[in-house]
Amino acid sequence: MGAFGTKILENDTSAEVYEKFYKLLEKNIGVSEIIGIINDEFSEIKNHKHSKTDFLFGLGLAFRM
Repeated sequence: MGAFGTKILENDTSAEVYEKFYKLLEKNIGVSEIIGIINDEFSEIKNHKHSKTDFLFGLGLAFRM
């Protein structure tokens, strides 16, 4: 994982979480179920002290859009 810019979605972790959220949403999966899927899929990243913020920023931005 890495970063290729300073914006939120220019970080691999944030971009992957954000993209996954919208791919699942396009499949008409409910938001609460999407959160569960993303939490499970990204559990290692979410719990890593250096990646947790990137995970939360990606998910938070997905909610905002």
